[in-house]
Amino acid sequence: MKQIREKLIGAVALFLVISVCLISAAFTGCAVSHPAMRGSVVAIVDGEAHICIGSHDGLKVGDTLTVYRMRQVGFPTIPYAPNRTPGEIERSYRYERTRVGKVRATRIFDEHFAAVAVITGEVDYPDIVERSYAP
Repeated sequence: MKQIREKLIGAVALFLVISVCLISAAFTGCAVSHPAMRGSVVAIVDGEAHICIGSHDGLKVGDTLTVYRMRQVGFPTIPYAPNRTPGEIERSYRYERTRVGKVRATRIFDEHFAAVAVITGEVDYPDIVERSYAP
């Protein structure tokens, strides 16, 4: 009976150690996650968009990014009144993000800027460009 109890305690301890390791690995993966590369279109020159993402952000020639356009939607929740501060009114607006295209990096200018070519959709100033590293 004592041997069975010791084996059972050993098996439970091993199970707990393995469970803690697996849970720890899962949370470590989530904590590290994959950061998003995000910037905006700063200019359109000869049909080529220039973005403020560069080598410092990890961008490489051939990388594909998604293009989003922001627009204000709805009405302010705080009605305009002369006694309101501009900050109160601005904080009340809502914005909608719509995917409008995809681009591919064609040239890296420096650590902060690059040129991209449109693959699909449309690109305009000041659209947002983003690449998520999620698998």
